[in-house]
Amino acid sequence: MRSRPWHVAIAVALVGLLAVLATLQYRWVADVSRAERDRLQASLRTRGAEVAAAVDRDLSRTFVALQVDAVAFERDRAAALADAATRAASTTSTGAAIREIYVAEPGDAGSLQRLDRQSRALEHTNWPPELTLLRGRLDAMPRTAVPGLPLLPGRFDNPVDGDLPGFIVPVTPPVPRIEPQPGDVIVKRAPIEEPWHAIIVWLDRDQVRSRLIAPLVAQQFGDALGAEFNVAVINRSDRRTIYRSGAPVDLAATDFTSDLFALRLGDLVWAQSVRAADDAAGERSAPMKDRVSLTIVRRGATDEGADASPTAAHTVRQGATWTLALQAKQGSLDAVIARSRARNLAVSLGVLGVLGAGLALLLVAGVREQRIARQQLEFVASVSHELRTPLAVIRSAAENLADGVVAPDSVPQYAALIRSEGRRLSDMVERVMDFAGMSAGTLIRNRRSLDARDIVDRAVATASADAAEQGIGIDVHGAPGVGRTVGDADALASALHNALANAVKYSRPGSRVEVDVASSGDTLRIAVSDRGIGIDDEDIPHVFEPFFRGRRAVDSQVRGSGVGLSVVQKIVDAHGGHVRVAPRHGGGTVLTIELPAAPPQSEEA
Repeated sequence: MRSRPWHVAIAVALVGLLAVLATLQYRWVADVSRAERDRLQASLRTRGAEVAAAVDRDLSRTFVALQVDAVAFERDRAAALADAATRAASTTSTGAAIREIYVAEPGDAGSLQRLDRQSRALEHTNWPPELTLLRGRLDAMPRTAVPGLPLLPGRFDNPVDGDLPGFIVPVTPPVPRIEPQPGDVIVKRAPIEEPWHAIIVWLDRDQVRSRLIAPLVAQQFGDALGAEFNVAVINRSDRRTIYRSGAPVDLAATDFTSDLFALRLGDLVWAQSVRAADDAAGERSAPMKDRVSLTIVRRGATDEGADASPTAAHTVRQGATWTLALQAKQGSLDAVIARSRARNLAVSLGVLGVLGAGLALLLVAGVREQRIARQQLEFVASVSHELRTPLAVIRSAAENLADGVVAPDSVPQYAALIRSEGRRLSDMVERVMDFAGMSAGTLIRNRRSLDARDIVDRAVATASADAAEQGIGIDVHGAPGVGRTVGDADALASALHNALANAVKYSRPGSRVEVDVASSGDTLRIAVSDRGIGIDDEDIPHVFEPFFRGRRAVDSQVRGSGVGLSVVQKIVDAHGGHVRVAPRHGGGTVLTIELPAAPPQSEEA
């Protein structure tokens, strides 16, 4: 009893420590989740921006690759366009996705020519239905432009068309070249607008998807993170999906969006430098001053409808026509983080739970070991007392007989006393040996079909002598052949003998112990009831534990070792049966043993 407060203090301290660890773990997981969310957001932004930048960079490089020299274009349009198309297809993924190339003139009467890349020739053709909207945009443009000024007039907002998809590369009139000689007088005249042309590049949507977008998405989102998200490219005007890696993406609930398929100033400048380097390496003869210059400026919403300045009148406003959208497969990035947090919490708290369970088991095992150690000491003391008392009686009687102080007519009484005490010693030794055999697993040796009444009669015969000495009768109810079971006869007889000895020990002198044998279906039931001191309800769960003795037994100072009923339970369990103890109505205790009935073939044998 003194150890309980110590164990309680340890248990309370451990529970408090686990609570503190759980709280710290919860906060740590929350901090980790927030950091993970920030990391994922940054990673999505970086990867999405990389995809968008790579697509726009390739588009810009294709745009620059398809710019033709104005002089060469005037001299041989087909050859200039064919060379530009070959250059674009060999250097960019967008160039390899070109479906058709046309040459058009703005204005209501603008004609259309198609480039046959196989024959390197231009042929007149009708406007395809897919180019209707683009034709309307061109028809609204002025038919002439000032030579040398860059790109298209400002009213043409964006050279990129995401609906087609495609883009327009302008070819402005060439600047007249004057090579003055020494002494010449040069008179400049005001620039005169001349007709200009538009190169219409029609891209194959499937080729753009497979050659350009899909490889970039696979490169950036082909890992475990990418597997958590759906990637889509959507046309802004009609919400048509250009590309998607998985399930459709809801634009109203995306985790990241970026402009896509647009000409960017930085990309165009870079593409111009790359082309200049390539041209220099190829030893092109055309001087740089004859090439198309490129100027792109941004205009905000405030520029809409305003009078364009002379400079802005010949600039183009860039704008993305597609949208790159990322959405978590679980609905949102927050859902991904919540799932990860729940998983981390489950693992962390599970580890703490296992740790707590282990500590609890250690405490329970420690308390149990202490209780068993205490019970073992009590068992040793009880067995020593049980052995010392009969040994003292036997020794005293033997000394009296040896010294000749016993009258001849008292010799039979001394003999009966020695026999009774010797039987007590034998019973005690048998119980201890049965308990040792139970621990070693050697209780069951020989199984065979047994008559239940024969086992009961055998156990009653061994217990009747002690019962008679205390004036207790044993009544057996159940006719021979009432039922059979399969088991070890010696072990079952020992179990019943322990049950009967226990009932006789705790019965009042002059009372009776009843044994009821009955069979019901596939169950053989043997009940041993007494009218003794009974048992408390709180002791019933522990009555089969080794060395346990009930409160009433201790208070009544009834001698015993506390192993008898434990031996009974082990033997019955080894035979596939059940044993239970319950208070008897009217006082006393009922111990019921249930064994499997022997199958018909065993009964016939």
